[in-house]
Amino acid sequence: MKVNKKILLLLPLLVVVFLLLWYAFQPAASTAEFLHNSVEYSKTSLYEVESIMLEEGKPSRNTVTEPRLIDFDMKQPMDPAVWFCEAAPLTVYVPMKQGSRVRFQTLQYTENGVERTADLGRYDIRYVKGKALQESEFFGNTEEQVINIRIRKKAYGRLKTVEPVNRDLKVKAVEISEDEKSYRIRIPYQDFSAYDYIYTNLKYTFEKDGRKEIYYGEQVLPIHKEFGIDYHVIID
Repeated sequence: MKVNKKILLLLPLLVVVFLLLWYAFQPAASTAEFLHNSVEYSKTSLYEVESIMLEEGKPSRNTVTEPRLIDFDMKQPMDPAVWFCEAAPLTVYVPMKQGSRVRFQTLQYTENGVERTADLGRYDIRYVKGKALQESEFFGNTEEQVINIRIRKKAYGRLKTVEPVNRDLKVKAVEISEDEKSYRIRIPYQDFSAYDYIYTNLKYTFEKDGRKEIYYGEQVLPIHKEFGIDYHVIID
């Protein structure tokens, strides 16, 4: 049976159009509903304005205005310590430097003239002294609760341990294998239900010339409570 090539070329476009129409006709929430996430990671930048998106579970019919983090706590705050932007009212901007730490969990906002609060979960972000490591590859799937990582050996030394920065991600025995060019890491983790997503980066401990050296992964991994990491990314 012959298949019309024009139909094959149009199939991806038809799928995209279908998904857009499906999303457009989904019932909107009467009020904003926020995901309950655990977000904890460490960066080694000297200075950076951290942008943190507060995720909605369902789109609301109303616009959220006057957002404020009522329990915002920061070590070594700068001036201003935090702000929102009218163009993106659910994105938090926090200037941070080494030694800074920001924590919050409760959002206060106005929706349709009514003041509301939302429990966002747990946000804990640090800028620490240390070295950064860019992962070469990471992937997972919905069938097993495992994070798979590949990193280039370069001049780091010998990899001894790998652990998540986020304390809410409970891991089992981490498996490390290697070839001439790379380390491959398999991190099985325990089931969780208290949060919609757990966001974390990884802490790597190497041994070089008899000394321990700590590196923090640049990739912040989003792990869903049901689907895990359901994608495959190759950086190098």
